[in-house]
Amino acid sequence: MIRCFAILCVLIPNLILSQSNEEYFIKGNIKVDNNGVDWVPLYTLGEPALSASFSIGNDRFSINPNFRYELDGLQPWAVDIIWNYKLINTGKIHVDIGAFFPGASFQRIEVNEEKLPDIIIQPWVSTLTTTKLTYRFNDNFGLSFLYYEGFNLKKVNEDQFDGGRMFFLQPEINKIQVTDKLHINWLPQLYTIHITADKSYYGFLAASTLQVGFKDFPLSIVSIVNKSIDFGNLTGKKFDYSFGINYFFDLNFIKK
Repeated sequence: MIRCFAILCVLIPNLILSQSNEEYFIKGNIKVDNNGVDWVPLYTLGEPALSASFSIGNDRFSINPNFRYELDGLQPWAVDIIWNYKLINTGKIHVDIGAFFPGASFQRIEVNEEKLPDIIIQPWVSTLTTTKLTYRFNDNFGLSFLYYEGFNLKKVNEDQFDGGRMFFLQPEINKIQVTDKLHINWLPQLYTIHITADKSYYGFLAASTLQVGFKDFPLSIVSIVNKSIDFGNLTGKKFDYSFGINYFFDLNFIKK
């Protein structure tokens, strides 16, 4: 896993920057929150967490590493390498395709064997294909539909899922000015989860991410709320929330 990530870190920036006279970007978000809510709001660490997501690319292609850690001791929680290609990137209609490859979550497994600790960290490695369709009404408002199809790359534990799919419907409301120096971004979501493991798991949920930002200031305040509509036979909490502080940076440059 580490070797694969190191190879990607070396190869991808060189591939992206191999063309001349193009504009490129490097973006990043580093967030600390009290509950460790993941990008799928149902899944939480349940304790303070640090997440760092980055994006390196141009107007079409980007690679987006995403790292999540327990804040106590900085134990790894999950790592995703997300590839994204903007298939249609003009006008009001936008189409993105991509994949999480690889994606790994680190599970705490209790063991009862001599010469081993009572709890070991076991990586569960999987991949997701992604499709995102967006209609932009204007610079501040869009409506997106996202589809994810996933399966594990190597099954190492009987509790590990075999496959699954998720659908998200999400309005995207950005940079709504409250005052001259204060704005909000709002991302409400309706989503379904269908997971195949020892049996089929299904649920229908709603979430809301509210971000309060400040003019010419890189820090923002983020709150996330998740609530089940039909929890089905999923595991986890039917209602959960988190509060956090986010640091954002955005750099653009031209390779000549």
